[in-house]
Amino acid sequence: MEKWISFGELLCADSTREKEFNDFYDNVHVPNVLKAPGFVAATRYIIKERMNGRGKYLTIWEIETDDIDKTMATRREMRKKEAEQGQYTIPLMIAIWHDVLFKQMGERICSKKQATKMEKWIRLGEFKCADPTREKELNDFEDNVHTPLVLESPGT
Repeated sequence: MEKWISFGELLCADSTREKEFNDFYDNVHVPNVLKAPGFVAATRYIIKERMNGRGKYLTIWEIETDDIDKTMATRREMRKKEAEQGQYTIPLMIAIWHDVLFKQMGERICSKKQATKMEKWIRLGEFKCADPTREKELNDFEDNVHTPLVLESPGT
């Protein structure tokens, strides 16, 4: 079974109705998506410092499937039915981007154990290998040099 994640970045169109937006998202949208075969978990985040043109909320969907195309096609069909029933979106929801898929390359490379319970944060770093023939070299560097150095930073 292959493991995937999908990102969804959202914005509430009316900040005075943020509570209603989050209630709908948590209690209607997330349960609907998790009914899709292969969608196994969702984690929501709120951005610390929003940049122009970016959303305020990020959802990371965990997917396990042997056929990601079929899984996503099934989810799109479910989305259509939810929209017909008024359960896919509300006027408050603005999707900046969604259905951005990443296939898991390997298990966790390294981690730090925390002695105390702390807030959970995620920092996204997106990069592209300039020379596709050197992608293995880039991934080796990321896994064996860059990530271990980042994990030496306080709070990581």
